[in-house]
Amino acid sequence: MDEHYQTDMNHADAGSSSVILLETAYDLRSSDALAQTLRDHLGHGDVTIDASGLQSADITALQLLLSARNAAASSGTAFTIIGWETSGLPAAAERAGLAKAFEPWMRPLDA
Repeated sequence: MDEHYQTDMNHADAGSSSVILLETAYDLRSSDALAQTLRDHLGHGDVTIDASGLQSADITALQLLLSARNAAASSGTAFTIIGWETSGLPAAAERAGLAKAFEPWMRPLDA
């Protein structure tokens, strides 16, 4: 298993959904693995990103997440980030000037 993420595929009769658990940090070096994981899961049902273990992310990771959200919206599937409030994601988005872009589709882990 890659040190940066793990996935948990849950299949249901009406389709499938994927939970992608982000861990540690994402930067330019790890962006290829994140991009591949997102590609593997988009288009196969709803995608939930669990960011609760994420400590830091750079602009590359933020752009990948925004791109994945747009791809999911285009295909009519749900794309949600949970656990963001305990992660490094809000600070990273704020530093990058992308906080408003992330706001509409982030929700608390227990929601």
